[in-house]
Amino acid sequence: MSDRSICLFSLDPTYIPSEAAQEEAKALLRDLVPARHPAATRGERIITEVTTQVTAQIDLIHPMENLDRISCHLCGTELDFAWWYDEVAKIYTPETGFTAFEITVPCCVATCSVRDLDYVYPVGFARFQLLALRPGRDLADAEVATFERILGCALRKTYIWL
Repeated sequence: MSDRSICLFSLDPTYIPSEAAQEEAKALLRDLVPARHPAATRGERIITEVTTQVTAQIDLIHPMENLDRISCHLCGTELDFAWWYDEVAKIYTPETGFTAFEITVPCCVATCSVRDLDYVYPVGFARFQLLALRPGRDLADAEVATFERILGCALRKTYIWL
């Protein structure tokens, strides 16, 4: 069984919620997802893990093998993964992470933010993440809205298969 995670991340790449808000969000997420994965067979211990991650720099939140498509948000043209990885490498340094997001899309030859491209499944750039590894269920939009109120920021949800 592959491990699927639900990841909620701030749309403001620099935003970090207070420690109290992070703890409240983790407690709520633990209440919402089952402690034991419902697909586990008898005798298996597939435990849901809930955690927050805060990084010193803005990092890429990538849905891994779940990234199906990247399209230009200006004209809808599907973009090549190799081109996208090259562009991301140009705006990232291990020392500082992501400090700029501007790229030039080949389809329109327009300058835009890599954050604005259309991703299936969502990709993000953030310092803060709330994660549920092997949650056994999805989160409804209303539940995500509750996390937004608790954490004090707009969130995006993505799924990561590890």
